[in-house]
Amino acid sequence: MTKSMSRPSRHALAAPENTSRVEDALRIVDLLHEAGLPVAPAVAARLAHDLAGDEAAILQTANWMTDAQRRGVQALPDPLPLLDQVESSVGDARLEPWEFEVLIAAAVCLENRTELLLEVAGRPIGDLVAGE
Repeated sequence: MTKSMSRPSRHALAAPENTSRVEDALRIVDLLHEAGLPVAPAVAARLAHDLAGDEAAILQTANWMTDAQRRGVQALPDPLPLLDQVESSVGDARLEPWEFEVLIAAAVCLENRTELLLEVAGRPIGDLVAGE
């Protein structure tokens, strides 16, 4: 009597499947190849991840990169440069003056951080948590 072999279920602690990241990287490799910008798969994966798959931002960044960076033999800057398409994809990375002041206070404050940061921010904690 033979038993049919069933595929074991994934353990709850097993590493998540990363097929979507692989598919994203392959899509970016194809996109950049068609644009005449061949790129290493690892570089494509980083661009896809860091630029949230935004094809216009990926194309502009790949055009900015050196050939060695696209081939993966020279390190990419971290973070990637804030080019026009990148900014429109991920938003304005500049801080408001009050945000900068809160960041400085957080960097130098050693005690009672929450109360001090709320005082420096001049906003209730609910607004800060909500990203306002």
